Amino acid sequence: MSKPPTQMESQDYPAQLRVHHQYRYFLAMASIGLALAVLLYLVSRANYPLFHSIADMLTVFIAGSVFLVVWNGRRHLDNNYYLLISIAFLAFALLDFMHLVGNKGMGIFPQYGNLGPTFYIASRYVLGVSFLLAPLFIKRKVYPVLVLAAYMLGVALVLLSVLLWRNFPTTYIDGTGLTAFKVYSDYVVCLMLLGGLGLLLLNRHAFDARILRIIALSLVFSIATGLVFTLYTDPFGIMNGVGHFFQIASFYLIYLGFVETVLTTPQNILYRNLRQSNDSVLKLNSELESLNLSLSNDIAARKRAEEALRASEAKFRNLFENIEEMVTVYEVQRDESGRIVELRLREANPAFLRILGVSSVDDIHGKTSSEIFGRTWSEQHLPAIQKAMDTGQLQVQEVYRPESGRHYITTVLRLDAGTYLGTGWDITDRKRAEEQLRKRAEELAKANAELETFNKAMVGRELRMVELKKEVDKFCRQSGQPTRYGYDAE
Repeated sequence: MSKPPTQMESQDYPAQLRVHHQYRYFLAMASIGLALAVLLYLVSRANYPLFHSIADMLTVFIAGSVFLVVWNGRRHLDNNYYLLISIAFLAFALLDFMHLVGNKGMGIFPQYGNLGPTFYIASRYVLGVSFLLAPLFIKRKVYPVLVLAAYMLGVALVLLSVLLWRNFPTTYIDGTGLTAFKVYSDYVVCLMLLGGLGLLLLNRHAFDARILRIIALSLVFSIATGLVFTLYTDPFGIMNGVGHFFQIASFYLIYLGFVETVLTTPQNILYRNLRQSNDSVLKLNSELESLNLSLSNDIAARKRAEEALRASEAKFRNLFENIEEMVTVYEVQRDESGRIVELRLREANPAFLRILGVSSVDDIHGKTSSEIFGRTWSEQHLPAIQKAMDTGQLQVQEVYRPESGRHYITTVLRLDAGTYLGTGWDITDRKRAEEQLRKRAEELAKANAELETFNKAMVGRELRMVELKKEVDKFCRQSGQPTRYGYDAE
């Protein structure tokens, strides 16, 4: 008993079936192409002019078909590479048709000689320039009618240059072969096509992988066509025939890449676009998730910072409201020279309001220090405030208000270029205590001086009494009487 297919195998079966069908289709088209190549080779051996005409008609037919299909389906394209190249193919088809009828063997333009190489090199320049520029317009806006008009104008100028003005450079000389202009132009066009191949590969993300390989191989064959066409001397020789085979292969691949794939399997293009859109959506979704995560982290960090700021503001406000020292915030006003001439109150704590006998800061908010304390008090503070605002250094000073008889220590700290924080506390009681201590010290010093004077007087009296007693005892000893105070003779 056979094992039933797994879910993964069931999902892979449609893809395997598509690959199998594509392989069979490739074999069929390769067989047709090989049979056509063999047939054309046999025709070339039997009648080369007929082979040449068939080969050129095939390229004209394929190029014209590519233009008609892409032009009619241009509104459904999301890649302007196809549109630009298809319009270029119409111009190429017109010039290649002139190349066909302009060959000397056709007998249509006998008075011009062999015009085949001339129109050929003009058509090759159209291909080279177009494949080089087309990758630059993959996603850029293109105005189809204007582009078509520009190419048709180019074709008209080439026809006028060759048939009317006759100033187009010579490409072939009977009996000599190809001119240097023709050979070098083929090399230049090959370099253009090589550059177009490089730009195509650089923009490979804009193409389905299969279409990319087909167009790239077509460009390789087109380059080979130009290189081979630089080698022949006989327009009906073997190298010319090889070049036409390469050209047919190149345009057949263009048919596969532009017509067969774009027209008969548009779902592949649609699937690729959807897949790229889905990849873009997934990428944007991933970036959005990362951005959301980053924003969430930023929001959380901002909330923490705001909470910390609110807590800090609450602590500051609590300290501001309950501290015993006076705290104020002033805005400075300067004259044209930058000198501070006035101070305007912006914030004050309750301790400051109590000193002024004011119940609310609204009563004095916005007033100048001159209006609050008087001009003398304000001018007394300006030097320290000027220095603090100019240097950013904390300024401390002791001031006295004669109106109230109070002494204060004040500080000035710059907050920014226009405001400063001022603090102050009343030291009147300390000053009074210091004055009392000073007076007491003076009294004690005076009393101590008087005491020292008294001590000196008392010590002198005692010393004189001792001397007197010694004299009395000495007189007693001299008179033969006993001493009264007990001082011995020295």
